[in-house]
Amino acid sequence: MKRFVKLFGIFTLLMSLLLITGCGRYQAFKSVLDEIIYKGTTYVDNPTDASVTFTLDGTSYTVDAHSVKEIDLKEGSHTLVTPKGETKTFTVSQYDMKSILNPTETTYAIWYVQYGEGKVGNVQHGEVTTSIGNDVYVGPMTTRSDIYIARRGKYPFRYGLDEPFEEVVYVNERDPNEKGNPDALVFGKIYRPKEFKEAYPKLYKEYLGE
Repeated sequence: MKRFVKLFGIFTLLMSLLLITGCGRYQAFKSVLDEIIYKGTTYVDNPTDASVTFTLDGTSYTVDAHSVKEIDLKEGSHTLVTPKGETKTFTVSQYDMKSILNPTETTYAIWYVQYGEGKVGNVQHGEVTTSIGNDVYVGPMTTRSDIYIARRGKYPFRYGLDEPFEEVVYVNERDPNEKGNPDALVFGKIYRPKEFKEAYPKLYKEYLGE
């Protein structure tokens, strides 16, 4: 309830800022607030068909099949014992937000889309050929199977597991990766394997310009 009240208050503030300052500055304000609200927020994802139990920093967690559990992780080193009994360590930085904890060591896909035309100023992702399981994919993408997939600001993905690509994005003048690059920007979205397989045909056609 507290988070709902807090988010509702911030949402109201953002709507006011949108009316006063316009979309570009609204996005800048929203980015700042997201960094505050979601600092350390981590999504424990289990895309498998069975529940999993693991230990994180001495505390046991169980996540049901095809579900997500939200936790907060403090900056610093953490230790995770996987469902297979293997001990893994990872580090959370002061910039991490909306990151993914991957106790099943699933391979996720990150697909990149260019917004705008012209020279890309923030990140470059060329065409690659890669595989997830028995499926082969071609396009501007990468895969990640780390225990902890850190998201810092909008990188390596801007759109999370349950967030769609936006139709329009605005340049955030506070972000050195975006400032001064108004013509074209590239942003990624992370997918679970099954969801990526379903989305890939459409993504690939759009990539080819069809």
